[in-house]
Amino acid sequence: MKPYQKRLLEDYRRVRKEELKLFNYILIRELGLSETRPKAPMNLLKKQYEAMHEYSKVLATRLVMEGIDKYI
Repeated sequence: MKPYQKRLLEDYRRVRKEELKLFNYILIRELGLSETRPKAPMNLLKKQYEAMHEYSKVLATRLVMEGIDKYI
């Protein structure tokens, strides 16, 4: 695997991990199970999640195009 492919894969994994953490936080908060209350409103957190999700889809597409999607 070439260095730029490794960076692409690492970036995908990092973004996906953070995306899932944010998704879980939003879900837990909407269910009323979270005691934390960030200053950011829920709609802003959801926009952040949507942006992260869109970015991870772009990265996944690039991984497929590079032929290294078997590592995700």
